[in-house]
Amino acid sequence: MKVLNNIYDVFEHMEKRKAMFLGNGHTFQSLDSFVSGYMIAATEQQLQQPGSPYFGYFNTWVLGHIAENYGLSGGWFWQISNRNLNDDIKAFDDFFNILKIFKGSAISTKLIVVNPQAHNFNVNGPVKVFVGPNLDERLKVPYAVRCTSIANSTTVWIEFLDDSNKTFDDRWYLNTTEANQALAQEFGGYLKAF
Repeated sequence: MKVLNNIYDVFEHMEKRKAMFLGNGHTFQSLDSFVSGYMIAATEQQLQQPGSPYFGYFNTWVLGHIAENYGLSGGWFWQISNRNLNDDIKAFDDFFNILKIFKGSAISTKLIVVNPQAHNFNVNGPVKVFVGPNLDERLKVPYAVRCTSIANSTTVWIEFLDDSNKTFDDRWYLNTTEANQALAQEFGGYLKAF
């Protein structure tokens, strides 16, 4: 048997033999429990595969992928189970079809270094953190902003990076309009996502 190096390998085998991974009496809820446990125990490498998006984006990617969603806080399980009420077989099929689309979707990333005008506007904006033992010791403001989108979904992820290129805050938006509005609020229109 092939070594299962990441969650995509697991899903590939699970689609063919669900009972092997989820038990004989498996339901769509069992898949949610399995994935939740896997996500908690997995390393970063186990949630990615070369040429495919990072699986951690799947929850919010689904929200921008499906035409009608069932609230913005439910994640993939909530969305798919509501699309296939009381039909686990259809829910599994829907999940694996959506996962294939996600797995094959191209990733677009844009890194924007925060210019002086945007930085000055941001001083009073909400995206900043205090670091150090005293809260007033050092104020960390964004040095750069990384905007990510994944094909077949309208969802946009924004990460705020410090001067060491480490993420200190991140957010997602259902579309580029919302993402650009959030950046305008934060940086006064000096930065745009996509």
